[in-house]
Amino acid sequence: MISPEAARLIIRHFDAIDHAVSARTCRKRPWLEVAITSYLCDLLDEETQIEAGLSYSVRDLNRDLRATDGLLDVALSIETHEYEPKMERWVTQADLGFVLKLEDHLLSGKSWSTAWLFQAKRVLPDSRHPLRFSELSRLGAVDAAQRDRMKRLAEVVGHDFVRYLFYCPRPEFLDDTTRLKLFHLRRQNLLDQIFDYTLGLELHGAVNRPDSSLAAGLFVGRIDDPPSGLGGIHGSILSATFPLSWFVVSHFFSGGPGSNQLGPGHRDSPRGPESSTRTRSRPGDSGPDDWARGIVCGDGRAVDRLIQVLEDSVDGPWPILPAHTLTVSCGIGSHLDPDHRRIRTQG
Repeated sequence: MISPEAARLIIRHFDAIDHAVSARTCRKRPWLEVAITSYLCDLLDEETQIEAGLSYSVRDLNRDLRATDGLLDVALSIETHEYEPKMERWVTQADLGFVLKLEDHLLSGKSWSTAWLFQAKRVLPDSRHPLRFSELSRLGAVDAAQRDRMKRLAEVVGHDFVRYLFYCPRPEFLDDTTRLKLFHLRRQNLLDQIFDYTLGLELHGAVNRPDSSLAAGLFVGRIDDPPSGLGGIHGSILSATFPLSWFVVSHFFSGGPGSNQLGPGHRDSPRGPESSTRTRSRPGDSGPDDWARGIVCGDGRAVDRLIQVLEDSVDGPWPILPAHTLTVSCGIGSHLDPDHRRIRTQG
């Protein structure tokens, strides 16, 4: 569990990344999924954040976290995978591995990690000359065959770890009428929902602000019954779709909005840590969560095992291995000296 202030700061950081990345969807010549994914990867690097002038960098985040309770810090990392030539046809540039970790250096038994494969999909403009989006703007190429392959992958592995990552224009980049329609869709969907106390405080302040972190551009969604367009993404917020910033933070809370609908494992999992892969588990082990995490992280044993299972499948092609994996680590007490950590842990 992290404090309400820490949750607010982490949301602020990922919302800044959201703002910078989603702006690329509104260029005169909007970027394709591959280019947007590449830029997202760039911004999950601390040095690139500074070069790009990110409005609230991970350095800013950690400075403010230290000023709250002195326990938390957040680390970002990206790994680019180099697969053997025989695996090249299994790799897709639009897929992204995403790992979320909680590393508790005071109470090691509370540490956990979990992982997903993200399939990127971009909302397409209604027109390009001039560039115009509306609540009716549709997602590109969400076809049934591809979705069936994604479901089949989760079934083979035995773990619900495949998600869509929707690239959308943020409402602030759109015309006033569309912005208000999306605001109305979000608020209408949220008024009947009940959240745990900590995230409820943040939601209370965000739901009635058209320019809040909920008015996002990067959304995570399940592969079952995905929304068809921009209005559906905003109209199912925090139930079927999550802003990336809220998706990350929700996993640190029991009963949080991400625990059931978009949680780390199964639809009925009560919260993130209980059904997540422990940080000391080994990718490629027999458990489905370890196998899924190994695939996301490009572990050779896990990948070989998957290819052996799918090689003769008629459901392909299977471009499913991520070229990059992003890791977000939230550390508790990681900056304290080892002796102090040991005393606190034993005490």
